[in-house]
Amino acid sequence: MDITIPPHNLKRFTAAITCLGKIGKDLYLSFDPLDGLVLSSLNEAKSAFGKFHFDSTFFDRCSAPAVVVSASRSSASASSFLGRGRNTNGGGSNNTNNHNSEEDEDDEDFYDSSRYVCRVPVRSVHSVLRPRKGVCHLRIRSEGTDDSGNHFGLKNGKRRRRRNNRQQPRRDEGVGHEEGGDDNNDEQEEERRPYSSSARRRKKRRSNKKNNSDNNNNTAGNDKQSSSAAEKGNDKMMLSFEFVIERTAPNQNRNNNVMEGVNSSSTGGTFRVLHKVGVTDANGITLSASTRKRDRSEIVSPPKLWLRLLDPLRRTAEVALTVDDELKVVTATSFHPVEMQGGGVGGGGGNGSEENAVLQAAAAKAAVLKTETSTGTEEFDEYDFRNNRGRKKKRRRRGNDDDDEDSDDDDNNEDDEERAGDKAPPDVNQKVILVFSIKEAKAMLQFCAQTNSTFHDDGDALSILSFHWGGKPIVIETDGDSFSGELVLATLHHGMIASNITVGGRRESSG
Repeated sequence: MDITIPPHNLKRFTAAITCLGKIGKDLYLSFDPLDGLVLSSLNEAKSAFGKFHFDSTFFDRCSAPAVVVSASRSSASASSFLGRGRNTNGGGSNNTNNHNSEEDEDDEDFYDSSRYVCRVPVRSVHSVLRPRKGVCHLRIRSEGTDDSGNHFGLKNGKRRRRRNNRQQPRRDEGVGHEEGGDDNNDEQEEERRPYSSSARRRKKRRSNKKNNSDNNNNTAGNDKQSSSAAEKGNDKMMLSFEFVIERTAPNQNRNNNVMEGVNSSSTGGTFRVLHKVGVTDANGITLSASTRKRDRSEIVSPPKLWLRLLDPLRRTAEVALTVDDELKVVTATSFHPVEMQGGGVGGGGGNGSEENAVLQAAAAKAAVLKTETSTGTEEFDEYDFRNNRGRKKKRRRRGNDDDDEDSDDDDNNEDDEERAGDKAPPDVNQKVILVFSIKEAKAMLQFCAQTNSTFHDDGDALSILSFHWGGKPIVIETDGDSFSGELVLATLHHGMIASNITVGGRRESSG
């Protein structure tokens, strides 16, 4: 992977990393030279999935270096590498570049790496992408060796030097033994001579010299081992972030330097800041939930409108969003675990009235604060509520049963729902109650508000909220020039929601 992000797109890229950092701890990168870069993250509970797709036109440079496989590896290893999902071009024989012996000094085979997938802690990347002034561009490259022993992102000369350093034999201690042998001979000769003070001084100097040479040899050996260990560590999979920063000197200092005859470029110029982050090989993550667009209700609005509804909801991890099509009102209410069906205090299973009284007193003492905000559907740019769910349409049969067609085919088949255990609530055509996590939703809405996504007439970005009913995931998505983003959130099943959610002074119930 070798991409260059221009300065006008760096803010969007950094905002996407910040948003994914509020969803999960690990960041998954999936790069393809033709499709671009996909950033995704999944929370620990697997209830929130965020993804951002940056097209190849989003970058100034979008290319992939060749993957180098050593010739000592068997053909089976090469075929297994091509079948791991990193290469999606089909056959492996078409992706192999055969080099002559004159051109291939390292005697290695080159394979086209059409896909690069890795996993990295999102905190490491977020700390690197801190705000900087005067950034000309950011270059991100992959280098090192993956779990299969394949090299990528390293030049042949650099890799050859590392290999030669590892193959270089360690310093032999034979020279030291020879010196020691000479010293022993001198000592034997000295013993034959008459014992005198000068002989003792010479003997002491020789022993000190011998000890110093042994210490130097040991230090050199340790340095050699540490350098080889560092080189092996550098061969692991890494991502390098190279910032090119241009800083100009202040006008006052520049004038003073010119007057004094000093070069003004000493206080300004172009700087390069390089960070390297270790990554691990990964197969990526895929979304298993069904998010069909054809049978979902949609609300299109500026993200600031949703943030005004959600910001007053404090000290709550989840929000209950009620979309009432009869009243044409959308209400956001703080949701707490005691509002789950069967999950409240004293909701059955007690051993006696005394125990229930104690539990009820504890619940009254720990009463939670409930906050409610609402707005009319006319505030949204687009409001499309599906109020024909569960209605069977007449079918026109032709010749064969396999060619049945539905004139007004309802995309939500009731029989299929019952088989899948996803039967809709009885009042699904009047209102829908959606309970989901508020942290991830606000992170996505803040990304839409901070970046220039699909523009509104007033200049604000637009966000699209798609939903079915309680128990099916909701999707918050946005798109812009050469990029798109979506957040998939799991919702609480409508059968687990208690009937004590009040909206507009009246009690709501779902199922």
